[in-house]
Amino acid sequence: MYGFRNFIDKVKRYGQFSPKEIKGILLSVIIIAFILSFRQWGKEHFSIAIGINNFLQTLFFVGIGFLAHQIAHRAAALSIGYKVEYQAWVIGLVISLILAFVSNGVITFLAMGGIAVTHLAVHRLGRFRYGLGYHTMGWIALAGPLANVALAIIFKSIEGVVGGSALLDKGVSVNLWMALWSMIPVPPFDGSKTFFGSRYIYLFALGAVIGIAVMITLISSVLYAVLGSLVLGTILLWVFFVYIDKQFK
Repeated sequence: MYGFRNFIDKVKRYGQFSPKEIKGILLSVIIIAFILSFRQWGKEHFSIAIGINNFLQTLFFVGIGFLAHQIAHRAAALSIGYKVEYQAWVIGLVISLILAFVSNGVITFLAMGGIAVTHLAVHRLGRFRYGLGYHTMGWIALAGPLANVALAIIFKSIEGVVGGSALLDKGVSVNLWMALWSMIPVPPFDGSKTFFGSRYIYLFALGAVIGIAVMITLISSVLYAVLGSLVLGTILLWVFFVYIDKQFK
């Protein structure tokens, strides 16, 4: 069931995005790119040329990051016999636009949307396998933010090889923003599903994502940034386990 050939077959049969999903992804990508580039339409004076250039650059990286995010959800789900459907959060996108205009781009709110997960009955064998549990949902949801973190690490690594690059910096920043907002533990964000799946996994992952977002911008070594983020995730988990979780047991 979990063989590579079986996984490839499920990808071919269930991995495509539906027309509704494509529309939702395009809408989300365009609005998120606009919000992230809102304050990049000229430093001192408004410039259409500079603004469009920055918007298109941001759109490129948001598009890559969003696709990687959704593909990671799909791959994680299909590998264990589930199917994922992306659901755009239209109200959230409208709110994010309003906040951007009202605050002149100071408030960045990324309405990443959410996912709906259903099991593929024909691929699920045995009574115990039926039903979607919180733990499984949490792992599937966590795959999205981790994909964005992976992209940020890749872009930062390439930048270390070719030298400083404002374009690659933008790719790092965009994917870290997407990962951070996805970890918010409020529906429909991925973080809510991971939190209810396992508080321990969520807190470790949250600490690691925050850690990589901070350290990758402060130090040049990607390896040390990754190791530091794992340490921060471990510390956050330990603090919760020792000082908070035990108080309720």
